[in-house]
Amino acid sequence: MIIMKKIVFLSLFFMLILSFSGCFARLENKKRIENNCEKYFPASEFVRIESKTDEKVVYIFKTDKFEFKVQNYIMPKTSERFFPEEAYDTDYLDSLCCAMHNDIAGICEKYGFAFDNSFYDSLTPNKDVTYESSYLSLNWCYGISYVYHVENGEDIAKIPALMKEIEDVMSPYYPTGDCEYFEMQKTFCICCKEEKFFDEPFENSFSGNAGEYLFRNYENTMIDDIWPFSFDDAVLTAEYNYTALIVENSIYDDSFRADNFKPRFLTELIINGEKIENEEIYFLYNPLDGQYYFPLCFSADLTYNEMFKTYPYIEIIETYYSNSQVMLLPDENKITYDINGCSYELRDNEGLEIYKDGTQLMIPSYDAVNLFQTNAAFVSYISVNDFADIMEMDVEKIDETNNKIYFKVR
Repeated sequence: MIIMKKIVFLSLFFMLILSFSGCFARLENKKRIENNCEKYFPASEFVRIESKTDEKVVYIFKTDKFEFKVQNYIMPKTSERFFPEEAYDTDYLDSLCCAMHNDIAGICEKYGFAFDNSFYDSLTPNKDVTYESSYLSLNWCYGISYVYHVENGEDIAKIPALMKEIEDVMSPYYPTGDCEYFEMQKTFCICCKEEKFFDEPFENSFSGNAGEYLFRNYENTMIDDIWPFSFDDAVLTAEYNYTALIVENSIYDDSFRADNFKPRFLTELIINGEKIENEEIYFLYNPLDGQYYFPLCFSADLTYNEMFKTYPYIEIIETYYSNSQVMLLPDENKITYDINGCSYELRDNEGLEIYKDGTQLMIPSYDAVNLFQTNAAFVSYISVNDFADIMEMDVEKIDETNNKIYFKVR
């Protein structure tokens, strides 16, 4: 009994210690903040403390171009935050974008673009922006977001050279390395100007709202890293999607031709001359490799998946291979099936893995194709030819004109 009381007492004691340790959030040491910020923000140095209280200190730093603030403060406890927490904030990017305003505006003008810096420079917005032309706007998205709004398709090809000149000016001031206080990123996208649309920018029913986007990078890119895509690919993708908007009668531009245009979506699958009646079947075109892709759900439990209510490929297997057995094995994170004596497995191993007779097939899979993410757990895009292969079928014909893809059972 005495031992039990000691255990209870010690447990309560340690819980009390842990509780009090969380109650007293402290501001960071001044020297530590100076050292971290001077390393993270290039060619910067501490200037002075602008203001100081028990719960907030505002530091002023400077570079050769501008001053900026770093704030270290205590966030009070709330109904969702049980204890006060230490936090940090900075206006570094705001100050950088304002300091470089004239440089960026001059580069944009050289390429026939206007520059809208009103997001960062709200006190002195750029009065010269005219939305009659293409323009660049800088937005915040955990860092800097470069958003190009094009008035016509011909301006898309100018963007890589324009962007290079802008980053030549900006990149020397990008924060570098690791900093425990901040994690700044950069994003890039090309849009069709919203004013060009006959109606509201379309919302695609397959994969969320692509809107007026012509190209966007989905990967989180640290601000001092290289871009995870080529700008040639960005131009090709943007020009294709701009043409798609013309073909889909969303915008008008007679300067862009749509000869031999391949539609973004094909929604009819014909197998051995019979149409598969399933509204969840679609194939998405990738302008970078000229192939259509199928969204393959490899989760054995649709509870975690809002994109699909059924497994279209399981319906295909059960329809065309009556002796096949499909097994959903959520405890093992896999789906198995057999066709004509061949055993297939779709496994979730931090991504899609496909096996045939125990050997992994090196089939490329993607979370996004063109502008469209799967927006669902355990769904990846694989090419139409790879999809036909794991169904033990061949692609007989792709009829873009009539929105159909033809498979034939081997």
